[in-house]
Amino acid sequence: MKLNPHFKLRSIAGETIIVNQGVPDTDLTRIISFNFSACLLWKRLSGKDFTLQEAALVLVESYHIPQEQAERDVVIWADALKNVQPYLIDITMDIILDKPEQMLFALLRSALNSTKLISEILFTDISPALWQACYKLACTQGVMALAWDGIQTLLGLFATPEGFEIKLGDGGREL
Repeated sequence: MKLNPHFKLRSIAGETIIVNQGVPDTDLTRIISFNFSACLLWKRLSGKDFTLQEAALVLVESYHIPQEQAERDVVIWADALKNVQPYLIDITMDIILDKPEQMLFALLRSALNSTKLISEILFTDISPALWQACYKLACTQGVMALAWDGIQTLLGLFATPEGFEIKLGDGGREL
């Protein structure tokens, strides 16, 4: 999704609101006022294509809240934008991925040398069950080799959990 660049944040009488700058025939009878978190999301995400997970990550990194809470808050924020002014947000992807799906996509991006940086928060305190779910998803989707390449690129970036083991065929190797 992407925020409409014709709408700008403005502070008027102590309130931060969205102002239309260049969208003709827009219903201006509904005004949306932003709190601090909504302003933070707008400022950090303006001019970028982003997913709801990336928006949630802004809240996690800024407020150190659980990912699940951030995802709920971001859905509420995006829904409010769509309901008050449909032109505010261009929706290209409105899917919430679960943690193993987020991990797999991050590994695939890393393997494919994406310029998009991988957040360390996504791979912090990952349980063996989440790694197993990510592994099963990669196998089901037929991308285990790419996921493995992604893991190789991440090993130098992040510390792996104590006792973390990757099984290769019949054997295993502790990292």
